[in-house]
Amino acid sequence: MTGREMMRAAVLERHGEPDGSYVRSWPRPVPGPGEVLVAVRTVTTASFDVQARRRPITELPRILGQDPAGVVAETGGGATRFRVGDRVTVGGFQPCGSCEPCREGRPFCDRHEVLGIQRDGGQAEYVTVPEDLVVPIPDGIGFAEASIMAITYPVAWNLISVNGEVRPGDRVLVMAAAGGLGLACVQVARSLGAHVVAAVGARWKADRLRELLGIDSVVDYSRPDWTEDVHRITGRAGVDLVADNISDPALFEDTLRLLAAGGRLVTCGAHGGGVVSVDIRRLYLNRQSIIGVNIPGRDVVTAVWRNIERGRLPAPPLVEEFTLDDLPDVHRLIAARKTIGRTLIRVSENGPAGGFHPNDHDTQES
Repeated sequence: MTGREMMRAAVLERHGEPDGSYVRSWPRPVPGPGEVLVAVRTVTTASFDVQARRRPITELPRILGQDPAGVVAETGGGATRFRVGDRVTVGGFQPCGSCEPCREGRPFCDRHEVLGIQRDGGQAEYVTVPEDLVVPIPDGIGFAEASIMAITYPVAWNLISVNGEVRPGDRVLVMAAAGGLGLACVQVARSLGAHVVAAVGARWKADRLRELLGIDSVVDYSRPDWTEDVHRITGRAGVDLVADNISDPALFEDTLRLLAAGGRLVTCGAHGGGVVSVDIRRLYLNRQSIIGVNIPGRDVVTAVWRNIERGRLPAPPLVEEFTLDDLPDVHRLIAARKTIGRTLIRVSENGPAGGFHPNDHDTQES
């Protein structure tokens, strides 16, 4: 380690309570062949990080953080797509490239590598990532917005557009709409011309969502008669699509009952338990579908950022921001369900100067 450059990083050193993560001096990584070193400006933290802290799904010590955004500081041998100073963000899923689905070009890799789990992530001043995971940030998009969109928007597009096949005029129910993925699903569905009903788990979240997104059709599924609110909004016609990442046994059957004939339920999460009851007779008699969706392929990521660049996908609201030193408290807030969307962590205001965006609050070099 002698002579190695150091950086500040939030290092998870033990599983369990939030205080197991410490901001400390840590060796700055060096990009290997085909890798890019990113000077991190922003990253987010969300329920996935809380799970990684609580359960042994990653080896320790580990730096968490799936979605850093910043400026290219250095490139490794053979990495040619980016130059030092480019503004970039990172998508957190790297296919193995060797399993059968990868060899056939299908997005079903079962050995994919997750930034912040199998390798160190972006809750640090610097992170190295494979060049294939790096995405240029379009002009007009700030680092904060890019971090919030980097993971959630491709996953939401995969749910709503690719697998949900939403069309203009469709009625879409988004469960857990106040979460990071839920907010992204709302934005994606609205951009496709759908009528969105946003479902949240607390009245204060419903009020906040109306304020942030200007959306009127918000229901609170902590209320016992919440499905009647959906029926009232849809004129008892039901919804064409449900986007669900909860899989809560107490809610799942209700959401299926809200589907119109020929409706689809797309799911990619199990925060509420994952083991649910399904009336198969209702499913086939009404020609309905339940579709499981995993990580998006590179074609989906490319499509999403193309739509962002063209102004077809609105940026998400920035609700709150914190620093690396705040991470233990932020994890407590997330665990208590006291947050809206993905929570932004501002890592650095300085570092190499990339392109300017007024929301980045950076001091630019002349």
